Amino acid sequence: MTEELQSSTSREDAGDIYEHGAGTNDKIVLYFRNSTTKQGAEGLGIDAQKKMCIDHLNGGNWQVIAEFIEVESGAKSEKERPQLDAALALCQKEGATLLVAKLDRLSRSVAFVSRLMESGIKFACADQPFVSNLTIHIVAAMAQYEREQISDRVKKTRAEMKRIIKEDGFYATKSSDRQKKMTKLGSEKWDEVQAVGQEIKQKRADAYALKVWPEILQCRQLGMTSMRAIAQELTRRGVQTRARQRIIDQDKAVFGQPKWHPQQVKAIIDRIEGSE
Repeated sequence: MTEELQSSTSREDAGDIYEHGAGTNDKIVLYFRNSTTKQGAEGLGIDAQKKMCIDHLNGGNWQVIAEFIEVESGAKSEKERPQLDAALALCQKEGATLLVAKLDRLSRSVAFVSRLMESGIKFACADQPFVSNLTIHIVAAMAQYEREQISDRVKKTRAEMKRIIKEDGFYATKSSDRQKKMTKLGSEKWDEVQAVGQEIKQKRADAYALKVWPEILQCRQLGMTSMRAIAQELTRRGVQTRARQRIIDQDKAVFGQPKWHPQQVKAIIDRIEGSE
């Protein structure tokens, strides 16, 4: 397996590895995605996705200008998938079409697919080349339903495993080659996993604080010095609170208007000024 398929990466000028159609300036950006690190490391599924896309293009007039590979869950929003974001940015810049093997490789979110259609960026699915605006929403809805069903099955399985561990002291895996007795769920390197998770949370909190900080600075420049006054102004401006922003980032709808409290303002000020 080539190095290209062993990590999440992008490659510009990918057109030279494919045979172009004759006399055309049509531009194609390819996007491939695997859901797990193991799949990404072994290249599982990437070759199949690539073959589907090339078979779809075979005989047509096209030119591949870039190729992006990502190892991320389809449940994550586009903001948490840098290769998808880069692919869409290139499509927008070059007027190119984003081509994926299947719609669920792009996203399992109806909201994201709808926003993508409204953005004007063209995209196509190799397994369903003749879908319409109506049918693409139906396909996206089915992909989202499948994602929710998978999540529900995982939660129920984990709950059952926890019950067995509590009653019997261990859970015996059903592996065909060897049996392993688990006394708890989760990674064996729990401390390392916690540390990584905490680091990710801190980075997200820092990014949100930096996003809101200019609004707070403007409030101060207007003579607002108390936390309460700044909170009232942020509420009046409709600046999203961190809790609401997390919901928005998950492609979910939020209702009503954001309401800021002095403690929220203080938390952001402490985070920014405390890091200086």
